[in-house]
Amino acid sequence: MMKKFVLFVFVLGIFVILISASCSFFNKDTSGNYYDIENFTGNLHFPEEIGIIEFTNYWYSRQLTALEEPVIPAQTEKYKLIYRFTCLRTFHNPFSIRIEINEQDESAILFFKMSRGAGGYDPGDLIISEQKILEPDEIKSFIETIEKYDYWEMPFDEDFGGCDGSEWIIELLKDGKYHAISRWSPTHREQERYIGGQWEVYSLDRISDLDAVYELGLFFIQLSKQDIEDLY
Repeated sequence: MMKKFVLFVFVLGIFVILISASCSFFNKDTSGNYYDIENFTGNLHFPEEIGIIEFTNYWYSRQLTALEEPVIPAQTEKYKLIYRFTCLRTFHNPFSIRIEINEQDESAILFFKMSRGAGGYDPGDLIISEQKILEPDEIKSFIETIEKYDYWEMPFDEDFGGCDGSEWIIELLKDGKYHAISRWSPTHREQERYIGGQWEVYSLDRISDLDAVYELGLFFIQLSKQDIEDLY
């Protein structure tokens, strides 16, 4: 009996070490070294008022800078609506899809960018930068999707994440008002997740938020006409 108990403790210890290692990889660059956020010299993309913590701001901003993306809250051009979806997948290429709508002539341009690195590691260099003009029916469908959920009232981050996975980030700018939403792996919308050694239960509001971010992210990808594999 004692031998079985010792074996159980040993296996449990190995499991904990593996989980910890997996989580620690999340903050390493492609060479396996931890990157120091203080070495980032670019502009921060997110205002503190939305409730973002410093590390997350540096992490997201470093990825968006590598994607050569503008700082949306700093955009002041009138009659322009800006919406951006950024997907930071731990082990796959980071990418962003930005849609800019001109309210005066009701035209819209979609910008797709992807970098060489990985969302949970070093972002790497920009490898894809494309843009396309959206058709009127595409713009209409996109606006209807935006209005389907109350994105403006969703909290930035529900502090509910895990090892690996991905960050789905939605940003909105309209009439000078800015908001951002970040959700961890909304492709997994089960009512429970095993996080931090215990089961966490989703509230109905949380499930609704995940569905909203998931649906909008997929619609961004659909409009971009890009073949994105390994979404998680």
